[in-house]
Amino acid sequence: MVARVPVPKTNPDTGRSDPLAELVVPVIERDAAAIEAFVRAAAPPVLRVVRQMLGAQHPDVADVVQEALFAAIEALDGFEAKCSVDISFGAWQH
Repeated sequence: MVARVPVPKTNPDTGRSDPLAELVVPVIERDAAAIEAFVRAAAPPVLRVVRQMLGAQHPDVADVVQEALFAAIEALDGFEAKCSVDISFGAWQH
């Protein structure tokens, strides 16, 4: 594995602790337990955003959430640790 820059343990925008930071490297290494923990933590805010965008009853909500989570996991391999991983109040949600 290539040496990685440490992932910030707090969100620089909010100062809050980042519970997903410790999961980045294990998820990149495809650790099943870490992937499950990442998905369990990330799914609720992703679901909220998807429901806001598509409507709570849209038939594609579950598929879009799943695709977004898969994309997030795949994107972690290129994560440069210039920010936190915290998605609970991320700008991408607005």
